[in-house]
Amino acid sequence: MSCTSPTSCVTVSSDSTTSPIPTPVYNPTTQQCVNVVQSVHYVVVHAGSNGIQSVTAQALLANMASPTWQQSWSVEFRTATDSANPYERSGNPGYVAGEPLVAGIMKAISVNVKGRLEPRQFVELLADRWNRLTIPRANADNSCSGDRSPVTFGDDVVSDCVLSVDSSTAGDMCPYLQSKVVSTLLGAYQPSHVATLGNTSPYQAGDWVPIVKQTTPDGSQTTTQKGACSNFVTSLRIVFIYAYVGSLANPQPRIIAAAAFWGTSQTVRVECGGASCQPSSSSSTAFRVPIRATVQFIDGSTPAQAIIADPPKVKNKLPYDFFHPFYNGASSPLRGDGGVAWRQLVLFTVALLTL
Repeated sequence: MSCTSPTSCVTVSSDSTTSPIPTPVYNPTTQQCVNVVQSVHYVVVHAGSNGIQSVTAQALLANMASPTWQQSWSVEFRTATDSANPYERSGNPGYVAGEPLVAGIMKAISVNVKGRLEPRQFVELLADRWNRLTIPRANADNSCSGDRSPVTFGDDVVSDCVLSVDSSTAGDMCPYLQSKVVSTLLGAYQPSHVATLGNTSPYQAGDWVPIVKQTTPDGSQTTTQKGACSNFVTSLRIVFIYAYVGSLANPQPRIIAAAAFWGTSQTVRVECGGASCQPSSSSSTAFRVPIRATVQFIDGSTPAQAIIADPPKVKNKLPYDFFHPFYNGASSPLRGDGGVAWRQLVLFTVALLTL
């Protein structure tokens, strides 16, 4: 919508108390209607999941000499650049396959309700939804990359890589290596809860399920024995259980449980890689430890069954005097000689069937 002479534009915002659009008037000198609304363009500014921020209407005014003219309306949606932490959904309402899981850290806040502070909970989310829940990624040479792979709904993944650790900063080798393995498997951002649905609000704490975790290995049980580490954990398995809910025609996947399990403790031989492993070398030694992260999605829903109700049972009940013409007495139907009454009943039935 362009605003050029002799037309003009008037903008009306959602917080305006009065309308700045002038009232159309007729000019008898030019025989024109002045300030006629020719088109209206609505602009809706939203912040994603945080809702609509403002609505404005731009009216294009013109002077019309013709008794008839064409009007037009249009709507434009814009994203607020200064919105407060909006987040993109991963489904509506259920998760969409291949979309990243919505995961964050549950936190407590105090909300002023009628002059009284009441505790509330909300989930803090990273702005980058692809880095909320991640697992290690391997480079081309199978070494652990600095980048990580996001956990996406419905995708079972097994990620193997070799972690290289510089021993120059290590005290006791095996406990130090264990702490490095754990931090690499978990990542820097460690969410505590995952959303049950793809469009769950961070402020609805009841719609988030906790990620149940085993006690994190701290290396205190790890011992060094002739180049090998005993009671050493090198793997992490993350399991999500979901179920389809909603209508039979359009069921939606909903996460009902999440858990993270550490692999079985074992004795791992620590390998040394590179020229720095030579005893005569003055450089630091790089130890290599193979690690694995596994993600599994389990469908815990039972097969849906369409239940069709039985057809209604029609109970036919005739009035008490329906066969009155065939009664042979005042109180005894079809009695007396019976012949005439029965013949009348048969003839009446045949007549009904032939209609």
